[in-house]
Amino acid sequence: MDNLFSSPALFSFLRFHGYSAIGTIREYRFPKNCPLTNKTIFKKKSRGYFETAVEKIDGLLYLRWMDNAVVTMISSSCGSQNVGQVKRFLQKEKRNVLVPRPRLIAKYNMYMGGTDQMDQNIAYYRIGIRGKK
Repeated sequence: MDNLFSSPALFSFLRFHGYSAIGTIREYRFPKNCPLTNKTIFKKKSRGYFETAVEKIDGLLYLRWMDNAVVTMISSSCGSQNVGQVKRFLQKEKRNVLVPRPRLIAKYNMYMGGTDQMDQNIAYYRIGIRGKK
């Protein structure tokens, strides 16, 4: 799911009815007592660093991962134990490096489509539209 639709209440509802989901989540939709590091502090971490937290009542997993930017996710289906590698380009050193990536992020990217794909394409191919009166 895109972060427009993701919320802990929706994921708890889906889990209660037997469905699993993965999605990005907005900062203000996090539970107040979530032990993940604040986003502004997390930006200073190295690329590939991640933290997880599990809500015991609903069994939801919250994950924060540092890539080019901070990525925050919620899941009711899989964990982040299996860590893979992904190739990223370092601008400062002008070379490719392997960065650790949690399984949750890889699974989300594999099935990403619809709104997320559209947002990604709009960002890549930004068109300036100006109207003339």
